[in-house]
Order: sequence, then C-alpha cells, then structure tokens
Amino acid sequence: MTNPCVLIAGPNLTTDLILMKQLGEDVTLLKTHDYSKVFSMLKEWSVDLLLLEVRDSKTTDISLVSKVKKTSPDLPIIVINGDDIAGAFAQGATDAFPKPYDRELLVERVLALLKQR
Repeated sequence: MTNPCVLIAGPNLTTDLILMKQLGEDVTLLKTHDYSKVFSMLKEWSVDLLLLEVRDSKTTDISLVSKVKKTSPDLPIIVINGDDIAGAFAQGATDAFPKPYDRELLVERVLALLKQR
C-alpha cells in the first residue's frame, strides 16, 4: 500500500520543518512555494490532499481553491489563511486554519482527512 500524498503550497508552510517531520513519516509530501505550479503537480501526481497557504484574502491565492475544486471536486483542501477563514470556506475549502496555525491540530486534521479517502 502506498502512502497518501499531500501537496503543500505556500511560502511559509513549505519551510516549516517541524510540520514536515510530523507529517512526513506516513505521508508522501510534495512542496511548492510557487502557486503557478499547483495545477501541473496535481496532474503529475496522485494527490490526496492539498494544504494551501493563502497570504491574504486580497490576493489571487484564495481563488486557487475554487479553481482546484472545478478540476478536482473531491480533493480535500485545507487552507491556512491569516485574515479570512469564512472566505476560504466560501471558495470551497474543506477546512481552514488561521495564522499562526496550531501545528498539532493541523497535523491531526490532515491525517483524519486522509483516513477518510
């Protein structure tokens, strides 16, 4: 049985080494700080969950959620957003966490969503 695959996108999430270590034991991690690579990575890999850091709701980062949902409607998306949790849900996020995020709770939520797949 292969490990579930999580795509992590965002400038700070991809450098959180503690988060990577906590997730990485039983999960294959793909990382990009470049939002323009998200779709090509989703096509190339069999991704089970997208963990997306949104810089703020005024950027186009948040619109990635609805764009991904159009092409991958069943893909769970967890958004880390500093200022607009409700906006993340409105775009179609499965779950959302404010910044700064609770690392342990985030890891538990990722693992719980992966078990449901």
